[in-house]
Amino acid sequence: MENKEYQRIIDYICQEITDDRLKIGDRLPTERLLSEQMGVSRNCVREALRSMETFGMIECRQGSGNYLSCRMSEPISEIFSMMLLLGATDLEDLKKFRMELDKQACRTLVAREDRVKLADQLLAVLGETPANEQDQEQFIELDARFHYELLQLQGNRLWMTIADAIFPVYRKGIKDTLLHASREEEQKFYELHWGICAGIRDGSYEQCEEAIEEHYRLL
Repeated sequence: MENKEYQRIIDYICQEITDDRLKIGDRLPTERLLSEQMGVSRNCVREALRSMETFGMIECRQGSGNYLSCRMSEPISEIFSMMLLLGATDLEDLKKFRMELDKQACRTLVAREDRVKLADQLLAVLGETPANEQDQEQFIELDARFHYELLQLQGNRLWMTIADAIFPVYRKGIKDTLLHASREEEQKFYELHWGICAGIRDGSYEQCEEAIEEHYRLL
């Protein structure tokens, strides 16, 4: 019986979203009000809300209440971390997945009429500081921002949710590799970023693909 009541609360909130009565950022009814409306205990309501918070659907703000959210990348990221811990996947799998995301993003961008503008946006991420003048933390941050922006430019929100989940896990896994990269390797990474931008600007997926594959080989 308790499980059915628990699910009724979740179903009710989902229906409110479906009927457009609740939107992201809206405050949910209080636990007391939900308990009275649904005829269930407040403990049952609390457990249902806690479950939805775990899924990233609800954000609990201390002293303010519960708000509808869309932070799905956080629980997905935790799942990826647990998969690595349990050996259900490994960094090589994540690296290949990241590489394919980059490739598909480039396929999309090279076909866009505004690809020159998009390439310039990516170049702006790289900035004007040469790789050999950056400290290692700066270099690692630049690499992360470049690949994040590459995916963001292609405009697929589902991809970005997955990317938001994978990036912290993957970055943590390869950080030692990047920290111990030689100046020559850092310069090569930097040049490959420019190569990806040039491929997008020229509408050449092949150039993008070559630069991306070389980039991930270095990792």
